[in-house]
Amino acid sequence: MVNVSKFISTPKKEALLITYSDIFQHEASVDKFGKEYKKLSAVAITDVDDMKSLGVSEGDNVEISNEHGSVVVSIKKDDDKHEGLILMPGSFYSNRLMSPKTNGTGFIDSKKVNVSVSKSRESIKDVKDLL
Repeated sequence: MVNVSKFISTPKKEALLITYSDIFQHEASVDKFGKEYKKLSAVAITDVDDMKSLGVSEGDNVEISNEHGSVVVSIKKDDDKHEGLILMPGSFYSNRLMSPKTNGTGFIDSKKVNVSVSKSRESIKDVKDLL
């Protein structure tokens, strides 16, 4: 029997990534190599319509990528409507997608970062494997 799934492309969606600060993730950052920090950091939040168009359910893994890098994280549903936006806590995971350029400010731009999102069969890497 032929496995036709390898011939069917995975739905991909262009989005704007916005990072945010999360107090729970910040508290877990005492152990940045621990499971709790990974669980709270390797997550992307989007609305239900974007999840449907990607063919993913809450808890599925997605690959988020752009010209600066890529990362696999877990997808989480947001009941608020914000189609085309992906929210991620600032972390080693979201930093994989940021331009190293600071445009003279000394800070990377972590708002409105263009990314591409698709379902992934890859597992989420531990922080130590990202470094």
